[in-house]
Amino acid sequence: GQEAAATIVKAQKPSVGDISLTTGLTGTVEPSDVVYVYAKASGDVTSVLVKAGDMVEQGQVLCEIDTEQVETARNSMDSASVSLSEAQSNLSRMQILYASGDRSDQEYEQYSNKVKSARLQYESAKLAYDRQVEYSTVTAPIGGKIESCDIEVYDRVNQSQDLCVIAGAGDNVVSFYVTQRMKQNCAVGDALEIQKNGTAYEARISEINSIVDSSTGLFKVKAQLENTGEIAAGSTVKLNLVTDRAEGTMLVPIDAVYYSGG
Repeated sequence: GQEAAATIVKAQKPSVGDISLTTGLTGTVEPSDVVYVYAKASGDVTSVLVKAGDMVEQGQVLCEIDTEQVETARNSMDSASVSLSEAQSNLSRMQILYASGDRSDQEYEQYSNKVKSARLQYESAKLAYDRQVEYSTVTAPIGGKIESCDIEVYDRVNQSQDLCVIAGAGDNVVSFYVTQRMKQNCAVGDALEIQKNGTAYEARISEINSIVDSSTGLFKVKAQLENTGEIAAGSTVKLNLVTDRAEGTMLVPIDAVYYSGG
């Protein structure tokens, strides 16, 4: 008779360890610090000193706008300065007469109050002039890279119009969206693996929104990237996110698990 083939089995002692389930997602790389520069007053663009791709320092002049208010503000300031000087001169003469007893306390106080009033008017006029100069000379609020600059000389810009976008010089972040279940297993500081063009990068979760994004119905998450100068802002990347985990559990080889009907 034919002998039955011997069944070969392999024994392995279960161990204790951690199991994690990763989910593949896509994310968008964006600068960690982005500033939109707006026009604070309407007027005609008289000069544009930067273009997209330029690196700028904080306070550097980006463009100049003729708001048609600088000259008016300067004239008001100069007029207020003259009035203040006259009031101070009159008070100086009054002090001499007051000291010699030729003028009353009431008269002296009137001249003193005129100086105070003239000084307030001058300070107000100077503030208005400084504000118009600021509106006319647009400077970079932060240092970084000009991502876009949509104005040209002779353009007419309106108040609050977008002039340019500056991305800070810091590390980029990758933003992505997760479901409620995934969010429960995310925590600030968790490590992520980012992949772009076959290269893997490391990132750590830096921000988790607790309010659902109205456009996607999901929760937005941001992770801080490091050493990713070659990944351009706006790029789409793949990432692996740990969406479930079991810690300190019994581990057995996958070959020892028998599935039947799912």
